[in-house]
Amino acid sequence: MPFEITDALILLIRWIHAMAAVLWIGTAFAILGVQSGLPAAGSSLTQTIDRAYRDLTDVAIPIFLLTGALLTFERFSRGVPTAAYIGVLSAKLVLAFGMFHLGYATRRVGVGSSIKTIRGICAAGACVVLLATVLKALSEGATI
Repeated sequence: MPFEITDALILLIRWIHAMAAVLWIGTAFAILGVQSGLPAAGSSLTQTIDRAYRDLTDVAIPIFLLTGALLTFERFSRGVPTAAYIGVLSAKLVLAFGMFHLGYATRRVGVGSSIKTIRGICAAGACVVLLATVLKALSEGATI
């Protein structure tokens, strides 16, 4: 089967979705890694980190929503998904929306004040990545 422009477009959408995940979740893990060295909330460094994470959240979440919807539509257009696929996708969506909620909560109070929330984003993010891997396998014919 020849490579078509739609294949290239789907590949680009997948890459954008993955890069948004790497940037947003990776930044959360980085913040956890340096949390003990962060100055008290309100310092200029903490305010700069808060502003950067807030900006990243403002960009990443809409990208996740748009690209995720497009990728889901693309997968469903290939045929009727299995019950296992729908179950895993549902769990992934619940976790993702939970992460978005935590992201916006962190955005409001600042990174320095919400390390527990950042931990939640990291934990949910790791689970979402695992579920994405399971979905990929299911879409390629694996069974659970």
